[in-house]
Amino acid sequence: GAGDSATLRRSGSTTGEGTLRRTGSTLSGGGDAKANPRLVIAAVAANDPSVEIVDFSGNTMFSIKHREYAKELGLALAGNTVVKEVHLKSVDLDKVDAQAIMEGLVNNKTVVLLDLEKNKIDNEGAAAMALLLRQNCTIRELNLFGQAGNAFGDACLTAFVDMFDYNVTLTKII
Repeated sequence: GAGDSATLRRSGSTTGEGTLRRTGSTLSGGGDAKANPRLVIAAVAANDPSVEIVDFSGNTMFSIKHREYAKELGLALAGNTVVKEVHLKSVDLDKVDAQAIMEGLVNNKTVVLLDLEKNKIDNEGAAAMALLLRQNCTIRELNLFGQAGNAFGDACLTAFVDMFDYNVTLTKII
C-alpha cells in the first residue's frame, strides 16, 4: 500500500531532475516496489555515496519494528557522511527510539534535517533530544510536530532553551 514505503532518493539522476527514487522489494504486493527498511539502513551504514535522503515516513514495516530499526538507523547514521535528510514521520517512534537516533547523530556532520512528526515522543524524550543536540552542530531543522497525546511542558522548553547555549545551528524547530 501507499503507506508501506521507504525511499532512497539518489542524486545525480540522468533524467535531469536532480534526484532519482530507487525502491526495493514490495511490502504489500502492490504495484510499486517499496524498499525494505533493512536494505535502506544497510545502504546508510555502508555510506553509499548516492543516498542523501532517507524517508521511512508511514512505513508499516518500520512502525512494527520501530525499536529495532531506530537503533540500527542510529548506529548507521553515526558513521555516515552522505545522508542530509532523515524523514521518520508517523512510524510510532517513542522516547527510546528518538534517543537511539539522536545518539547516532551526535557526531554526524551531514544530516541537516530530522523529521520526527506524528510519533509518540513525550516531554521526557524531547528534553533528552535537546540534551543530545548540544553536541550536534549540523542539524538545522527539527520537526517534532504532532506527537500523539503529548504536549511538551516547561522542562522540555527549558532543555531546548539551554541547548541553544551550545548549539546555534538549529534554526527551525517545528
